[in-house]
Amino acid sequence: MSFTPPSFANLGAYTFDLDEKLSVALGRYSIVPISSSSHASSSAQEQVVPSALEILLSRVHCVLDADTDRKTAKEAINLLSQDMRHVLQEGKEDKCKEGTQFLLGALLHRYFRLLNEYDKPKFLPSFWSSPYNPKNCRLFLAIRKALGLPDDMSGDFRTRDLERLDVTTVVTALIAFRDNMKVQDRYLKYPHYAGDSNFFTYLNDIINEQLARDNGILKQYKAVRFIQSFYRRVDADLKRTEEILGIWCKQLANAHPDFKSLSSSDILQHLNNTVKSVADRRTITDLLLIPSIADKLKEMDHAAFLSAMNKASVNRAQYIVVGGYVLLLQSQAISPELNFEIHESLGLRLSEQLTDIDMYYPVYLVEKYMENNRAFDVDYDFFGDRSGFNTQVKRTLIMLKARIDNPSLELSEASSSVAP
Repeated sequence: MSFTPPSFANLGAYTFDLDEKLSVALGRYSIVPISSSSHASSSAQEQVVPSALEILLSRVHCVLDADTDRKTAKEAINLLSQDMRHVLQEGKEDKCKEGTQFLLGALLHRYFRLLNEYDKPKFLPSFWSSPYNPKNCRLFLAIRKALGLPDDMSGDFRTRDLERLDVTTVVTALIAFRDNMKVQDRYLKYPHYAGDSNFFTYLNDIINEQLARDNGILKQYKAVRFIQSFYRRVDADLKRTEEILGIWCKQLANAHPDFKSLSSSDILQHLNNTVKSVADRRTITDLLLIPSIADKLKEMDHAAFLSAMNKASVNRAQYIVVGGYVLLLQSQAISPELNFEIHESLGLRLSEQLTDIDMYYPVYLVEKYMENNRAFDVDYDFFGDRSGFNTQVKRTLIMLKARIDNPSLELSEASSSVAP
């Protein structure tokens, strides 16, 4: 193979940066501090960049300070922000990210509920009441400010708001808000939500309305979630294999001190008699069959054997993750922006650097890996489900083999059926 991917560790770093890089490329909504002259004048060492949750909690103060008759709605935001301050104090990055989505979802929920309420008034305005216009709602104005939307509400401000509030941000945050509220009936903690018999109905309606304006961007983040969950699982299995190898090789050394006297069949017999897990035995057997190990057993001692097996295991994991990326690259549903970021993650500047042979081997490893791990659980939503993923693997292998066997075969003829 001419292609050499980044190290397994670097692949992980690039993989978990994908969503942020894609968001920048797509110009997605982000929670950032408002720049000021004082920030600009301070040195880089003096600046402490607040987290998204810190920024959002700071912005929420304008909601809590709003002079509004909608007391229970404001109190719900207050209680939620108090809960998120506890999350912030814990200092766990993953929890803070979840908390940011939860609180953002609460603000977006109120934003859209208020718009819907003003669009469908229950009563005609009287001489003494304000017209049914969200611009006259102090809570709505405060919510917009907390979301970082511009003060200018002239003309069609809703369209401009939705240009800022991209569908991926909105749907992701609203779903996070909904799902968190369902956990152990959490919504009952907040009187405003608990007293609304239509809370979840209206929330789901808002989510569905926002989903309707998706132009395929949500699918790009499903692809990102797939490859991130795929890497996590491969990484977990790699660590398990390293642990099993350490235990087994120690047992092998105790049973057979002279490694050079062992044949490959002796090693396999000891493996089958010692390692109980069928999946672990298959994984180790596959490593033993790698030429760099099988052809050099007589040159090794126990320490060198363990080192070679661990190195082969990491190398195999590295190419399995590359195989996951290839499945995305060969999909018809990948946007140019995500395609670019994937090539960057793989260290590729030109797509021509990745040949059909380069792609075939990693996908083949994915297929074998899945066969050895029947309970393999990752986020398959991009492919529909596990079955759809398996189909994508098989179709990609068929397509790549056809192109390898017949280099002149047109891409469109070979890949027309490869779509998740």
